[in-house]
Amino acid sequence: MPMLATFPNISFGILVGIGAGIPNDTKDVRLGNVVIGMPSGTLGGVFQYDLGKSRAEKWERIGLLPRPLDVLLKAISKMQSQHEMSDSMIPEILGRALQRNSKMAKTYAHPGTGLDLLFVPSYEHIGFTNDCSDCDLEKQISRPARDSANPEIHYGIIASGNALVKDANMRDRIANMEPGCICLEMEAAGLIGHFPCLVIRGISDYADSHKNDKWQRHASASASACVVELPSYVHPKDVELSRKATDMAKLELAIQSIGDRLDGANQNKADEQVVAYLKALYDSGGPYAERKNRNPERVRYL
Repeated sequence: MPMLATFPNISFGILVGIGAGIPNDTKDVRLGNVVIGMPSGTLGGVFQYDLGKSRAEKWERIGLLPRPLDVLLKAISKMQSQHEMSDSMIPEILGRALQRNSKMAKTYAHPGTGLDLLFVPSYEHIGFTNDCSDCDLEKQISRPARDSANPEIHYGIIASGNALVKDANMRDRIANMEPGCICLEMEAAGLIGHFPCLVIRGISDYADSHKNDKWQRHASASASACVVELPSYVHPKDVELSRKATDMAKLELAIQSIGDRLDGANQNKADEQVVAYLKALYDSGGPYAERKNRNPERVRYL
């Protein structure tokens, strides 16, 4: 990447932005919350949901995206432990930012819990406006009231793909591909394979037909505030000991070069086999004799 050529000492990156929440029985993901992609089982924290095979109504994943560097996972573990004893710093960081920039307060502040609407998957958006004013609120999924509107941080699997999802049934099908999937987004899969990074997303919608942009600014601000808090749990020595991103890029190029050479060797072998098969179509002799005495039975056999 050009950036690594300019800043060769970069060890890792943090990909921050907005995403769609996937609520489930164990993770009560709400709008304005933050999701951090964390490894689980063989997954590195993010999986590409549109790269796989569908066999007998079962989705089979192809390939794995790398997990975040240990220095980041260690910092997240410390932050999780701290948040079990005290609240996160996100509300404080957001408050300071909005106080310094008063014009942002109106658009980046919490829109209000009354606008956090999660409908049953089968209920489509009604009307031509984006505010769900014409939708039947009785079709909402019942969720327990929260004591605070402060953003909560959830840790789990993030699904990444190339398509914008605005279909609750599609959202749930993607979520069922991997247990623990609680967020959808569109950028991480294209970056993680080339650059070591942690993915942090602010939840701005539920990837259904009721999707709108009312929560986008607050969600992005919440995710950014989480990024501001996270480095306080990173020890400088751990960063020094971590592998540089440029080293990872060089390793990737080396692996790709080996793969290309293996592909070339396999292609050469295949070419030799093709030549051998073609020779088997003809009897021995000069070129004319070969064409003249071609054995049709061998052609049919091959």
